[in-house]
Amino acid sequence: MLGLPDCGAVVAARAGHLRHGLAKFYAAEMTREEIKRKFADEGLSPHSWSNGANYFYAEHSHEYDKVLYCVQGEVTFHLKEGDIVLHPGQRVDIPAGTPHAATVGPDGVECMEAAVHHR
Repeated sequence: MLGLPDCGAVVAARAGHLRHGLAKFYAAEMTREEIKRKFADEGLSPHSWSNGANYFYAEHSHEYDKVLYCVQGEVTFHLKEGDIVLHPGQRVDIPAGTPHAATVGPDGVECMEAAVHHR
């Protein structure tokens, strides 16, 4: 697992915040309602998605910064710097253009995510 610092509380992803090319992991565990509130506080409109056990997303990237919270279950993001395992209430921010793959945990996963577009 990627050895990123425990950032305590989740902080806002502002425009340009992720441009250094490294994913950011936030270990603070939050409830579904707290997650919804954080998205609202950041002015982001999330969507929810879920997958069954052990589903695999092949390596890909996005033209936007991805802000993602695990709501239930577990998901592991595979990045060149290492793996980031998310449990309920934890967050990862993945910068635009960052190649990543993902593997859903043995009990499936539900996530909420939003895109941060740069102009």
